[in-house]
Amino acid sequence: MEGTRWQTAGRIVAVLAILVGLSAAAMGGLFVTMGLSAKAEIADALMEENVITGGDAAIPGVLVQDARTARAEQDVIKEHTFGRYGPYTGMERGDPNRETYLKGLTLRNSLNLAVMGFGVGDLAIGTGAIAMVLGLTVSGLAVTLYVLMGHPYPQRTEEARARLVTRVAH
Repeated sequence: MEGTRWQTAGRIVAVLAILVGLSAAAMGGLFVTMGLSAKAEIADALMEENVITGGDAAIPGVLVQDARTARAEQDVIKEHTFGRYGPYTGMERGDPNRETYLKGLTLRNSLNLAVMGFGVGDLAIGTGAIAMVLGLTVSGLAVTLYVLMGHPYPQRTEEARARLVTRVAH
């Protein structure tokens, strides 16, 4: 009777582990979906603006639509503003180039946010993939435990116990 209780308890634990594993895998799937959706939304917003990278960009003359092209255009704008005028705080209050500098700074910040958004999307996708793998692994191991807990433990005969005790003693 004692073995049956352990088997039942083990099977209950296994079922709970299966449910936890499947829940983790489902959450991982949600993370992957949300990451892909966020990246697509950012790419759509960038393409909607129809920004073409400058001729002196690392990737010249292409539509800004992903993290690489956004970073390339951001670097060009930085070079054109910061490289030409220096830091904003170093400009005179009456300098007519302050407005140009601020427009460049606004564009750089927007492109930088897009680059960071793509990075966060990649992080969500990676985290989701790991959660899916771990969840499915836990569920698989729990299924194995469930199956094993369904088989009764072999009962040792007195003769087998005596042989085991003799082996251990020597």
